[in-house]
Amino acid sequence: MLLVILIVILAIIGIFLAVFYFVSSGKPQKIKDKNGRVVSGSISEIIELDLGNAKQYIIVRGEDETKPVLLFLHGGPGDPEFTFIKKFAPELQKYFVLVHWDQRGAGKSFSSDLDPKTMNVKQLTSDGNELVEYLKNRFKRQKVYLMGHSWGTVLGMNMIKEHPENFFAYMGIGQVANILKGEKISQRFVIDRLNEDGNKKVAERIENYNLDEMDAEEFIKYLFYQRKFVRKYGGAMRNIKIGKAILSSLFAREYTVGEKINIVKGEKFSIKNLWGEIVENNLDEQILEVGVPVYIFQGKHDYQTPYKVAREYYEKLKAPEKEFFTFENSAHCPLFEENKTFNKLILEKVLKN
Repeated sequence: MLLVILIVILAIIGIFLAVFYFVSSGKPQKIKDKNGRVVSGSISEIIELDLGNAKQYIIVRGEDETKPVLLFLHGGPGDPEFTFIKKFAPELQKYFVLVHWDQRGAGKSFSSDLDPKTMNVKQLTSDGNELVEYLKNRFKRQKVYLMGHSWGTVLGMNMIKEHPENFFAYMGIGQVANILKGEKISQRFVIDRLNEDGNKKVAERIENYNLDEMDAEEFIKYLFYQRKFVRKYGGAMRNIKIGKAILSSLFAREYTVGEKINIVKGEKFSIKNLWGEIVENNLDEQILEVGVPVYIFQGKHDYQTPYKVAREYYEKLKAPEKEFFTFENSAHCPLFEENKTFNKLILEKVLKN
């Protein structure tokens, strides 16, 4: 009987691995309609580029190649979000030619040969602006739209500050403003929830972390521990199970098996080499005026980049036009958690203007 059970388990594992390899071609997938036909005029490409003397990749998808170009800046640092958007926010490729950039050191763009010294905000901002020039030439556009999520908002704000002439508008989701201020709010949120649950031992352990005095390496260890409880108590995503998000990555055809492994490697590499600088670079002190319309999309229950800090930054920021949208039932990912509301705002506020 035990032998039969073992054989069944091994067969299931074998089938899973076979499917996993089969759906890991690393090739672009054509955009199809509900009837399975390729959408006329659509675009789906994976493009290798040299940005800042480093090989980097973009995935381009759009149902209509004549639509405006939108460059999406993923979070992390080091966390590509192509698979999440494809599953939970596919409408963006209806409104735009959507460009997913695996940033230096992340996902497809990760390489063990990459010099850690090039992993800094200035270099990634330069990479981003170089990419925008490529997109303008490739798609014959004078400007593009820019959307950043979480860490991507740091990169995005630096890009529009340096070259406002390149952008129609900037959209920040889970807007970063002051990392340390936000992390203290996040720390208190977790401590309070743990105490409410009677888990005083863990609450005390988290409270003993002095965020003002930790170096980058200590801070990263703290984050990996503390974020488990942020997720548990709905401060990351409230309406989407994390398992669904992980499965969307595992079975993404656009990434090879090796590239899926590199997503994990790239996350560790990126946060290790960027976190120390990110903590010290506060947008609410360094970038208080930009020459591009700004739209902030913030979940009320966000305790990764807390709502309060993002709102305070928005109030300080000067821009030709700006709007702040509150998502009452979302945490850190309103574009996934309240996707219909998010899409409506994109159409009625951003694109209309």
